[in-house]
Amino acid sequence: MHRLCSIRKILSLTLIILVMGLSPGCGRQKKIKTLYVATNGSDNWSGSLPAPNPEGSDGPLRTIPAARDCIRAARQADPSTAPAEVLIRAGDYQIPAPIVLEPQDSGTADKPVTYAAYPGEHPRISGGTEITGWKKGSGSLWTADIPAVRAGQWSFRQLFVDDQRVPRARTPNRNADPPCFKLTRVNLSADLRTQTLSLPPGKIKSWQNPPDAEAVVLGNWEITRKLIQRVDVAKGVVTLSPPHLIGHTAIRPRAGMACYIENALELLDQPGEWYLDRRSGLLSYWPPEGQDMSRAKVVAPRLTCLLELKGRAGQTVHDIHFKGIDFEHTDWPLPAHGYHGQQACFYYPFPSPELARAEDLDMRMEFPQIDAAILWEFAESCRLEDGRFTNLGGVGIRLRKGCSNNLIQGNEIFSVSANGVMIGEYLSHIFDKPNGSVPPAEVPRNNQVLNNLIYNCGADYYGAVGIWAAFTDGTTIAHNLIHDLPYTGLSLGFAWNANPTTCKNNRVESNHIHQVMRELADAGGIYTLGLQPGTVLRGNLIHDVYRSPFAFGGAPNNGIFFDEGSKGFSVEDTIIYNTSGDAIRFNRCGKEDHAWKNNHLGTRPDAPDFPKEVAARAGLEPAYRKLSQEP
Repeated sequence: MHRLCSIRKILSLTLIILVMGLSPGCGRQKKIKTLYVATNGSDNWSGSLPAPNPEGSDGPLRTIPAARDCIRAARQADPSTAPAEVLIRAGDYQIPAPIVLEPQDSGTADKPVTYAAYPGEHPRISGGTEITGWKKGSGSLWTADIPAVRAGQWSFRQLFVDDQRVPRARTPNRNADPPCFKLTRVNLSADLRTQTLSLPPGKIKSWQNPPDAEAVVLGNWEITRKLIQRVDVAKGVVTLSPPHLIGHTAIRPRAGMACYIENALELLDQPGEWYLDRRSGLLSYWPPEGQDMSRAKVVAPRLTCLLELKGRAGQTVHDIHFKGIDFEHTDWPLPAHGYHGQQACFYYPFPSPELARAEDLDMRMEFPQIDAAILWEFAESCRLEDGRFTNLGGVGIRLRKGCSNNLIQGNEIFSVSANGVMIGEYLSHIFDKPNGSVPPAEVPRNNQVLNNLIYNCGADYYGAVGIWAAFTDGTTIAHNLIHDLPYTGLSLGFAWNANPTTCKNNRVESNHIHQVMRELADAGGIYTLGLQPGTVLRGNLIHDVYRSPFAFGGAPNNGIFFDEGSKGFSVEDTIIYNTSGDAIRFNRCGKEDHAWKNNHLGTRPDAPDFPKEVAARAGLEPAYRKLSQEP
């Protein structure tokens, strides 16, 4: 009887704990204001200590999801005393799945939930796995055997060595002169079953039919990336893997376009390149001189997304802040039909018979988009501050539908395969007609992108932009430093007509944009589309807008390009100089469609009337200039 009573007491206590939602670790102490996470922690501990105690019986948690779950549990017990701060110690946190926060994880306006770096430390959230077991191979190569790849459980398109992105083996090499071939002929059969690219004779010396080799063709403002089916070395003819589509005339492969071949062992011919043989699971890498493979840290990505705020209409994720955290190492798998770029890293989906034969679908359908490492949907009053977002294989940060009053500030965003920051959705097909509309709750409103350093995006997908925003109301993009991009610096709007849309009242102010349009054409420092009443472009400094010798087509590159339907802008105190084309260009719109005030077009810094004070305000504000070496 005594034993039965004891069992009943234990069961009752267990039931109370379960009802309260407390895990054994989180429930050890009451009224914890701050939780700690550390690489030497344990999810069975309370999380109330910044380091393990001497007895090894308590200390920080090991993972951020455990901290999230502790906060959830504490709220169920007593919301007034639940912790609202998680401090993360330095170290690499290789996560097995994206960190997901939902409406029940929200804070309040006066008590936001904060996930922040421990003072003076720099935690790194990684979606990758470290590759070890390196052995000396033939010649200058080192190799690592990866059983999970050989078993078909894992593959990757990115590799990072000592925190640097390293390129897949290719020809011509990225640092070659020239770094691309020029196509001499392109043939797409009438039935769309066969497509070939013809290269100048002798450009490809040998070919062993690797299963994952790709051809990359640079169109006007986007690229095509397709798997290779076979190569006729003697004739210099590359046959691409089906299925095929016609696509936009300015982007689909054509004679005269630049092209390179990537991802074959026989192309691994210089230091810093690598190749993964998926059939054997063997990773080959040629280290640069002086790199010790017994000490080098080699990471390959497993995830496409690292952090997701997952709200829904009527129930947002809100008042969650992230501060001082690095996010690294993601991938994005090539679609089975390849990557047929449409614009700004949107791409053609798997082709139906009707789609495959269409030439221009810009406003007739919704295009998919490359995945983002940071993905927020129906997020409200959340913040992403003072972090580093680097070595990412897709888009960096994206705020989708229903996001409002969020802040992205003080971040360094670089070494990104696609776009840096995105706000909004692809809704061009909805606003193709004058009566197009979306539910008001889905419109991104009053988001801010401030004081970020954004550079070296578009590492793999040259149609990338630094910041993209479309169909947003009241977005502020200000004091960002954006440079070294293959295409546009900042893109605003995405409707190829002047129909009314939700894109209005946006403010693009005091951004410093330079060294852009390094690969492609037909855009500029700032690119716009569509009617945008109440939108202001003010105090932006734009210069050094290039035109690559490999850019295809006749369209120039400009400081600002007001493309189709662009109307309703106020353009003030704008400084533009050293552009390959005119400072400002219009297409199917005109100067009379906008208001103009005190702009300086073509005025160089050494001119006596150069507006030095306006230029000095552009780019990062003083508190954030530590992000960059630029003054």
